Amino acid sequence: EQERKGTDDMYVRHPRNGNVTGASLSATLQYCIFYHPTADKKKLSSPEGMVKRFGISDRKYTLSRLRQRAKLHDWDMIKGFTTHKGLFSSKTKSSIGFEPFVRICALYGAPVDVLEYFAMCITDADDRINISQEFHLHGALIATYTQQRNEPAMQELRSEIVQEMGLEGGRAITEKIDAALKDPKIKWQKGRKKSRLGFFRRKK
Repeated sequence: EQERKGTDDMYVRHPRNGNVTGASLSATLQYCIFYHPTADKKKLSSPEGMVKRFGISDRKYTLSRLRQRAKLHDWDMIKGFTTHKGLFSSKTKSSIGFEPFVRICALYGAPVDVLEYFAMCITDADDRINISQEFHLHGALIATYTQQRNEPAMQELRSEIVQEMGLEGGRAITEKIDAALKDPKIKWQKGRKKSRLGFFRRKK
C-alpha cells in the first residue's frame, strides 16, 4: 500500500507523457527507473529485472539511472549507485567512472557537497583537480592539495580566491586553506609543481 501510494504521488508530481507500449527498450528502461526504481525484480516494471531479462550492460544501466534520478534530485539514491558493501567495509566504484556523476549531477542542479563527494571518488589526482577547477569545487581542491602536500598549488588557489572573490567574499574558503597550511601534522612540500589550470579559468 505504501509503495502504491508513493507511485501515485509520483504520477501527480511528474505526470506521464504518453504510454510506454511500443516504446524502445531504452525509453522503457528510463521510464521504469524514473517511476519504479525499487520495484521487485519479478515485476515487469522493475529496472533491475529488465537489465537481467534483456542483458543490458552495467554501463548503460548506470548512465540511465544517473540521468533519470538526477532529474528528480534524488542525490541519496545516486550515491547509493556507487556504494558497494563488503563483509567489513564499503567502497565506491563505478562502471562509468565518477566524472559523469559530477557532470550530470551539476547539470541538474546538485548541491556542492554532492558534486564534491563524486569528485573525491575520482582516483587520478590530476583528473580530480581538473574537474574540481571546472566546477569550482574548492573543498575537493583543498582536500586534494592537502593529500599531495602541495603548498605552491594551495597558495595559488588562495591567491585566486582572494583576487576573484575579495577578502570578505572568499573568507570562508581562505580560512580553510590557512588552517590546512598551518596544520603542524602536515609536512608541506614547497617544491611541488603548481596546478596546471587556475581555479577560475575554466568557468563555463
